[in-house]
Amino acid sequence: MLTRDVLDVLPTGRNYQTIGNVLPSLSMGRFDVGGSTSMQQGNLMTAGSLSADMVTEIDGMSVNSSLTPGNVSVYHNDGAYQEYVYQVSGGTAESQTGGVRMNMIPKEGSNQFKATALRSSPMQGSRARTSPPS
Repeated sequence: MLTRDVLDVLPTGRNYQTIGNVLPSLSMGRFDVGGSTSMQQGNLMTAGSLSADMVTEIDGMSVNSSLTPGNVSVYHNDGAYQEYVYQVSGGTAESQTGGVRMNMIPKEGSNQFKATALRSSPMQGSRARTSPPS
């Protein structure tokens, strides 16, 4: 279980795939540098599972696409969830597959307007420099 305090300090692309990718035994199946693959829907895998075995839930209710197994057809706002729960082994009888099961727990409501903003940019020294041919 990853709480909002932990999620906010993880150096990820702010989506459930890149967050899960920093956990032991989970893999996205591709590299993500600074959130560069955030706009690509992907699945998390663990040893011995298929990408189609992933189950994505919001508060215990499956939100997987009915068109393709293991995929989710919407982009989720990371700021709308207070915690993520990743289950990679020892699944319950409710699990239809043996893959990764990820449950996003929404934040509790209130009657106050709140907003968040995130600016993500590379550090100045991390950019590649090219010199003209001599």
